[in-house]
Amino acid sequence: MTVKERVLEVITQMPDDSTLDDIGYELYVIESVQKGLDELDRGEFFTHEQAKEKLGKWVK
Repeated sequence: MTVKERVLEVITQMPDDSTLDDIGYELYVIESVQKGLDELDRGEFFTHEQAKEKLGKWVK
């Protein structure tokens, strides 16, 4: 499915009274989730222990 097809699908499934902000937010969330899934597929993530270590340096 192309990006254009996905956008059209999202828009047609939204309520008729959706605002441009509603549509923009919905597309932003979908894109953000997809980017995260793509990063996971590429192995670009921190383990729980790595995250705790990094946060431990910031939060004291």
